[in-house]
Amino acid sequence: MAEGNGGVLSPDGRTVLFLSLDNPPRAMLVPTGTGEPRTIALEGVSSGLDPGFLPDAQGFVFVARDRENRGRLFLQKLAGGPPALLLDRDLDTNPCSSLTPVSPDGRWAAVYAADGTLLIADLQNGSARPLSPGEPGLGALRFVADGRSLILMRVGTPPGALLRCDATDGATTLLHELSPPDLAGVTLIASAVATPDQRAYAYTFIRQMSELYLIQGLK
Repeated sequence: MAEGNGGVLSPDGRTVLFLSLDNPPRAMLVPTGTGEPRTIALEGVSSGLDPGFLPDAQGFVFVARDRENRGRLFLQKLAGGPPALLLDRDLDTNPCSSLTPVSPDGRWAAVYAADGTLLIADLQNGSARPLSPGEPGLGALRFVADGRSLILMRVGTPPGALLRCDATDGATTLLHELSPPDLAGVTLIASAVATPDQRAYAYTFIRQMSELYLIQGLK
């Protein structure tokens, strides 16, 4: 469909959003049905990460570097114009999850501080509070349907996992273990997606297979 970070489906299912890999990045809006792709220039930023759509599908938030090379959270309206600064705080532009989940009511977004701390950002007043799910290296995938919890993923050496994390106190509950039936050659649980009702999920993994040969009769 397009080259870049993201591949984020809009809430109405009509558009897939990518952020280009060049600098300054461009937002590429690709229709899932008939229609022509659109491009929005993201002025004054670089190194944009996978965006998160607002619930009304009229804009998206994303983490990028500003003109001073600082990681910040921005809002881009689909109607155009330059990105608007939402959170003036040092953010990680290479986090364990490059997604930027937004709550169903559009009030909150999950981002990572420069030290790797998971933050819940208030999109209305520009504040943020830390959330401690109990173990490092968990990536935020999405908010659940009621907006009170996040789905986090544990990737790396199998088994991986999907966990539900209370957005208030950080308490986590195991939802699904991520491990293929045949673990032969599986070196990494790489990524995952989940539905808001927590009933369905998918994940990717890396399998590396090799063959051992015996050579005889060498002289």
